[in-house]
Formats: sequence, C-alpha cells, structure tokens
Amino acid sequence: MIKLLKNKKGSSLISTIVAFAILMMGIAAFTTAVVTSLKVSKDAESVRQDVQESVVKYYKEEVEAEATPVISGDIKFEDGKGGSFSISGSKAYRYYDKDTKVGLYYFK
Repeated sequence: MIKLLKNKKGSSLISTIVAFAILMMGIAAFTTAVVTSLKVSKDAESVRQDVQESVVKYYKEEVEAEATPVISGDIKFEDGKGGSFSISGSKAYRYYDKDTKVGLYYFK
C-alpha cells in the first residue's frame, strides 16, 4: 500500500488532452445526429400536415378530380424489396391540391 502512495506516476497532460479530444469528437457526432434527426422529423411533420390538409379538403369540400383516369387497366405496385401487388381492371384518378402541392390518387 505504501508503495502505491509513493508512486508519482500519473496521466500526462498530452494523454489527458488526447482523451478530451476523443470525447469532444464523440459529442460532436452525437450532436450532429440529433440535429439531423430533428430536422428530418420536422420536415416529415410538415409533409404530413400538408397531406392531411389536402385529404380534408378533398373529402369535405368535394372538389373535382381529373375527369379522365391517369392510369387505366392493370395497376402494379412494388415496394422495392421484391414485394408487389396488382389491381386488375381499375382506373386511377388524380387530385392535385395547388395550395399544398400534394397529389392524391384514388382508384375505381
């Protein structure tokens, strides 16, 4: 025990500065990730509100969609991961809200 107390070795100033620099890089990376996440979340909320406003306007105000279908016949949807489904013999119509710049599609 006395031998440990007499040991004057400790961390040097350089090793302390290096450890602090590594800690600061970690904090900077974490802060960047949080700020980016908050920005993406804010953008997604804005898009969700625009879509919600367009849907409410479409159903409550009974606005007219395009008279002619934009797609007719067999319609196939793919998810990009190999999954898909199709709707046979239907027509897709489009409603575009000029205020929110959102396009809604519906099928008959």
